[in-house]
Amino acid sequence: MSDYIKMLKFKKLMERIWEDLGGIPLTMDNTIASMDDSVYLAAVYDYEKLNDYGRAVMELVSDFENNEGYLPEYRDTEYRIKQLEWIVQFIDSNYDYASLKFVFWALMILAVDNTDKEKHLSLICDFAKIKHIKDSEMEDIVEIIRFLFHEESRGFLVSASVRNCFEKLLWDFDYREKAISSVEEGLSRMGKLFGGFF
Repeated sequence: MSDYIKMLKFKKLMERIWEDLGGIPLTMDNTIASMDDSVYLAAVYDYEKLNDYGRAVMELVSDFENNEGYLPEYRDTEYRIKQLEWIVQFIDSNYDYASLKFVFWALMILAVDNTDKEKHLSLICDFAKIKHIKDSEMEDIVEIIRFLFHEESRGFLVSASVRNCFEKLLWDFDYREKAISSVEEGLSRMGKLFGGFF
């Protein structure tokens, strides 16, 4: 399969996911206190350093046509930090599960582009901690991304918030949880659900 066809298939997959998640751009204009109409994901990733797949994700989820002009601003570390502070403060103010969607798309870029992987993962995890995103929610988001890329996954979700946030996506892509095959596996899942009690 040619690189062109691979990219087309990838973009179609991302567009389908985007639509399932509501198609709301991750930009400052979708918050109650806009500084400007800039690109959320640019606070984590340098667009110029991303490969074509990472750029395709950022372009899709950031209303790129209207926001490309803000990218040079993000080269300034002070500006990037200021934007991250605004993102942390206002991301959840205008629509449901925005923090989870931000983490999903940031991890989606990480899944297709490993440039400065440790730095980006650290920023994403710091954001998740500040927004009180639980480890189980992070694991479930990774589970969904693995499923979407047809990689082996554990086959079940733990957190209700992730299940609710990604409900349409899970339904559209026919996500089916694996059946419990033994008592030990059942107890293990219950332990994940109830924080290791079992």
